[in-house]
Amino acid sequence: MKTGVLWLFIAAVAWTSAPAGADIVLSFAYETLSSSYTPLTATTGQFRATHTTDLDGSAATPVDYSKGTVTRLADPTGYARFDWDPAYNDFYAAKVQLTLNLTNIDRLHNTASASGLLELSDVDDDMIIGTVSGRWSLGAGGQAVFNGAISGLVFQPPTATFDGNPGLRSPGFSMDFTRFDQPLGTFLDVTDLAGGFFENSFTRRSSGVVSQVIPAPGAALLGAIGLALAEGLRRRLAGSRPR
Repeated sequence: MKTGVLWLFIAAVAWTSAPAGADIVLSFAYETLSSSYTPLTATTGQFRATHTTDLDGSAATPVDYSKGTVTRLADPTGYARFDWDPAYNDFYAAKVQLTLNLTNIDRLHNTASASGLLELSDVDDDMIIGTVSGRWSLGAGGQAVFNGAISGLVFQPPTATFDGNPGLRSPGFSMDFTRFDQPLGTFLDVTDLAGGFFENSFTRRSSGVVSQVIPAPGAALLGAIGLALAEGLRRRLAGSRPR
C-alpha cells in the first residue's frame, strides 16, 4: 500500500485512562489495514477497511500486512497476536472487515452520518462481530473524525477460543462473554483525507484500528472515556504513521 496515508482508530476505552468503575472486558488494536472509499451519490458513499497480506517479494521480510492484538481483560484473561512469526518463518495476517455506509454527507459543514459492520476473525475463522454507528466531521489538519458507538457484539461460536499466531506466546482466550450484559463501547475514528471531505474515491490507504469495550451497565461512563481516548489517539496519530 503505497498511495496516501490514513490512520483510522476504532475505539472505545483507553484502559490506562479509563474512569474508575469502567469494567473493560475486551480490547483490540490492528494496523496496516487497506482502506477505500466509493461515492454512491452526491450525499452517500461507502468506506471500507480490510486486512491485507502484501509482501515485498521476500518470504522472510513482510512489509505491508495486517497485524494486531485482541485482548480479553475479563477473567479468564488472554490475548491473540497476529504478526510475523520467526519461529515458523511465516506470518499470520490479522483478518478484519469494516464497512461504513455514509449518508447525509454535508460538505458545507463537513459532516456525515455513518453506520456499518465490524468483523474480526482469528486463525481458525472464529469471529467477533459488532455494529457501528455515529457521525463523521472534519477536524484539525484536514482529519476526518468519526465519533460513535460499537454495540451488538456477537462472539461466534461462544464455545471457541480466539487464537493468534502459535509461535508468538499467543495463548488465545475464551470467547464466552455470556455473563456480560450487552457489551458495548464508544467508537472513535481519526482519518487523514487526501483532500476534500469524502468527495472522491480512494483505495489502498494504510489504516489502523484500536478499541476497548465495557458492559452495558457502564454505558454512562462512555462519554468521559471517549474524551480521554480521543486525546490519546490524537497524540499517537501525531507521533506515528503506518507505512
